[in-house]
Amino acid sequence: MSDLRIQAYDYCDWEKAHEFSDLINTNDTKVTGKKHEQWFSIFLYDKRGKTVGGTAGLTAWGLCDVSVLAVAARYRRKGWGTKLMAATEELARKRGCTYVHLHSMDFQAAGFYQKLGYKVLARLKGGEWKYTRFFLAKKLRK
Repeated sequence: MSDLRIQAYDYCDWEKAHEFSDLINTNDTKVTGKKHEQWFSIFLYDKRGKTVGGTAGLTAWGLCDVSVLAVAARYRRKGWGTKLMAATEELARKRGCTYVHLHSMDFQAAGFYQKLGYKVLARLKGGEWKYTRFFLAKKLRK
């Protein structure tokens, strides 16, 4: 009988998630001699210092995976999402990435990303849901 147990949660404990993510990084670094995975976050602040948007994700193996991009409703359609993505792409270039990839639902920002030059790689329709998830990527220019 094992001392181990599996426990599921209805939220993400990012601190713990990074702990086990580091298990992969440690092994990858041991095998390849190079650290491949680095997390990032870029924030948009208002004049009082409150976070009103941002982007976060990770770079690994020459790819930048954007996990989230969000801008508070009152600041949308004013170019901030475009500026956050430009900052993300610049960070990705500095880290040696050749592609940025992400996903978005059809009712979210799939069209926004396409206007920024992202190409649809795949579409998945979710079971009973009428919505479609788009997987998109953009090749970065050096």
